[in-house]
Amino acid sequence: MKHLSATQMSRRALSLAHQSRETADARPQLNSCDKWELLSRFEIAAPAFGLSHREMGVLRALLSLHSPRVLDSAEQLIVFASNRTIAERAQNMPESTMRRHIARLIETGFLGRRDSANCKRFRIKSKFGAVAFGLDLTPLLSRAPEIHATADAVIAEQAERKAVTADIRAVLADVETLDPAHCTREERLTLRRKTGLNILKGLLSALCDIRARLLRHVEKQSATEKTSTSISQNEQHQQNPKTDIITPAHVLAACPDMLNYADRRITSWNDLAEITLRIAPMMGLDPRVLISLVKKGGTKRIAMALCLLLQRFESVRNPTGYLTSLISRESLDQEFMKLTAVN
Repeated sequence: MKHLSATQMSRRALSLAHQSRETADARPQLNSCDKWELLSRFEIAAPAFGLSHREMGVLRALLSLHSPRVLDSAEQLIVFASNRTIAERAQNMPESTMRRHIARLIETGFLGRRDSANCKRFRIKSKFGAVAFGLDLTPLLSRAPEIHATADAVIAEQAERKAVTADIRAVLADVETLDPAHCTREERLTLRRKTGLNILKGLLSALCDIRARLLRHVEKQSATEKTSTSISQNEQHQQNPKTDIITPAHVLAACPDMLNYADRRITSWNDLAEITLRIAPMMGLDPRVLISLVKKGGTKRIAMALCLLLQRFESVRNPTGYLTSLISRESLDQEFMKLTAVN
């Protein structure tokens, strides 16, 4: 099997190809496969091997010139059409360009040559059978498990990238709502670029830290405003002691659905608030409403309320109205104590 150098593809492509080879080694070798299904998977995996849609176009033309739909290792997989015929089949591609792409497919180990003495492509039939000279599709079939594995890896990475990007956009919205003066132009430009997945994960982590810091600031500011009024002081004296002894562990025990969205161990109210606020937009909640409720009830109360909302989401008709009602101290206590055994 021919390996590509770092100059022939990106580091990410090398990583994906390496992972796919490890996965392909565990798969049984294919003796036959549907050529169009294999091409469809190859088109997904092509960038990981340093190949473009143009090489795939030439390969499609070659496969169309091989009559059987199934590539079978027991048969000769030789395409003996002329350069002109291949170029015409490849949407009238210039022959010089077509030859360059064929050379690239051979260089990457997905196509072979079976040359005649005069380097011409032809087929001879006799009573002893048929002998063909031309471009050999056997390497393509032999690497089919690797192609399938690489396609799976590419699809998985694309799904993870999509999820991370969605999380970044949600956190950016929270940050901009919490602090309108905070400039997020560079972060949004990063989302438009072809950025590596690890960089996106790092960006998400940094934005979550910023949001957590802003949430603490908002909560502290809200607490200061409450203590400056006699109404808030009276409310503090009337605080329900049952809520004070509730911990994040008690909340998660009563509302286990939230654990499906936790990407790390939850050890504090801030941890729980970050996770609940991250998934809140998935429940159709407006970030501006969330921030106003954080100012009203604090991160602990919003975390508890969002956990309850998620646990009962299928039966809640108006998530925003339900969440707003939960934030009131008495309502939250009553609803939460129905699910927890904490006294």
